[in-house]
Amino acid sequence: MGYKRAEAAIYLGVAKVTIDRLTQRGLLHPSRALRHPIYSRDDLDRFLRETSEPIA
Repeated sequence: MGYKRAEAAIYLGVAKVTIDRLTQRGLLHPSRALRHPIYSRDDLDRFLRETSEPIA
């Protein structure tokens, strides 16, 4: 399943510009096979896992 930029922003709970910044920094890896970047759910989930603080 893939998400467009706005959908990925909603999924992560961030602004669309944040998606752009995360992509530019190499933290998100969209597919560019189509006209618009498509973010996979696996990549978004990976990002959430890597950036979430463990609950102690």
